[in-house]
Amino acid sequence: MTKREAFSVNEERLKEIMAKETSADGTPKKSQAEEEQQVPQVQDTPEKSPTAPRKANRTASAVTEKVEKYETTFLSRKESVHRKQTYISYETYRKLARILPLLSERMTVPVFLDNVLNHHLKQYEEELGELVRRNTQNTI
Repeated sequence: MTKREAFSVNEERLKEIMAKETSADGTPKKSQAEEEQQVPQVQDTPEKSPTAPRKANRTASAVTEKVEKYETTFLSRKESVHRKQTYISYETYRKLARILPLLSERMTVPVFLDNVLNHHLKQYEEELGELVRRNTQNTI
């Protein structure tokens, strides 16, 4: 049996990212004053249409809705009675092991992969059935 690898987390770096002081790649973010200086100032801008704020609102609510759907689909922990071991690439496992604890407290790589695969099987149920039908007809 192999020993599990422990991942170290730079807590200060994570706090900076969460406080939006630095970007994920470690470069310091510019202050609002610096960003405003770089944005060209437009004088005498025409009045904004009354639908513009609504569109931004719809976009924000659409994103929120998508995030909630993602959480319920992939980050919910469904207890399973029987599990079977399988293998994935080390690189994929490391990526998932790094981000899953940040997304959901008790989420593990196997549970997440089970959720992703169940979603895939449901989404492509018709296509998979057709492929099975085609391949079984060719063998008879």
